Amino acid sequence: MGLELWPLLEWRRRRIRQGGWRGPKVKRESLARVRDLITAEGPKTLSDLDSARGSGWERQSPGRWACEWMLSVGELACVQRDSRWRRVYSLSAAVIPEPLRSQDLDEEECFRRLIDISLKALGVATVSSIADYLRLPKRAVSQVLGDSSYRRLRIEKSAEIWYGHDSLDTSVPRDTSIITALSPFDSLVWTRPRQQEIFGKDYRLESYKPADKREFGYYGMPLLQGEQIIGRIAVRRNAQKLLIEAQELDNPVATVDYEQLLGTLLEWSGCSEISLSTARHKKEKHHDYL
Repeated sequence: MGLELWPLLEWRRRRIRQGGWRGPKVKRESLARVRDLITAEGPKTLSDLDSARGSGWERQSPGRWACEWMLSVGELACVQRDSRWRRVYSLSAAVIPEPLRSQDLDEEECFRRLIDISLKALGVATVSSIADYLRLPKRAVSQVLGDSSYRRLRIEKSAEIWYGHDSLDTSVPRDTSIITALSPFDSLVWTRPRQQEIFGKDYRLESYKPADKREFGYYGMPLLQGEQIIGRIAVRRNAQKLLIEAQELDNPVATVDYEQLLGTLLEWSGCSEISLSTARHKKEKHHDYL
């Protein structure tokens, strides 16, 4: 997904322009300052535009809320992140091609196309997980799906109706020897009710918890083998060493398959060696099976 989503998200920008947003009141002079500086000097980070109090999510300033508002209504676009992972803002008119900016789609058409994108990415999904994928109103998703020709499916032990995209091909065999570490943000497992119903797992991202509150690890990644989630692993990079904070496997796996997983993690991280961390977690309930 990329720039082609711009016209499909106009429904949200239109609602904010017409009905306001949940953020604090934005000062007109702050809007004018941000607009004038970016127009005159090009893309800027928030630090370039305004001084602020606090840091991270707690960062507060009139300039921040001006940028957030202008981003929400489509006047600004985030064109990249800098080396410190800060947003770089530009005027949308300078970076979004005019043919995309000039499209005027009604809400129903926006929803229909966005739902198709979401369901194609998910393969099979409920109304809730489709709505969550691109943050669409659940009622609108339900209405569109009710009139659609998508396949209706039943998942064992699930009381909900599941929908399958037309492009879904269940006849393609999967290599059951490869173990793949999934990002905790992967759409396959991100929505926890979906993760529970399809895989019987309730893995939680603990990166935002204090260290002494984590039950597994900072960045726990589910492990996919074939069509099943077989466990999880938590790793952290320390210089050129990749530390395994914790690992949990439901059943023994072949050594060669596990070594292939570790090799992939090393490649992804750019580390030269891997080792078991000496960290201990609050609840000692995880075991390793090889």
